Amino acid sequence: MHLSLENKQLEGQPLRKLFELLKEPIVVSRMMHDGEIITPTPDITLSAGDVLLVVASKQEMEQLKLLVGRKPNKSENS
Repeated sequence: MHLSLENKQLEGQPLRKLFELLKEPIVVSRMMHDGEIITPTPDITLSAGDVLLVVASKQEMEQLKLLVGRKPNKSENS
């Protein structure tokens, strides 16, 4: 599922911070960052407007929506 970063407390933090906040492991397989689609590393710094492609359990996905932000509109995701 694609999630758009809206949590200002995560901006400027490394992606690993997100992993540390969750109980179960997740996979962020791709990320739209600074206008580019990348394969992120745990050290990448999160920025406002980043869109993460996340693979996680249904329970973790609900937690992620609260922690990270909403699903982006289709126009934001293309």
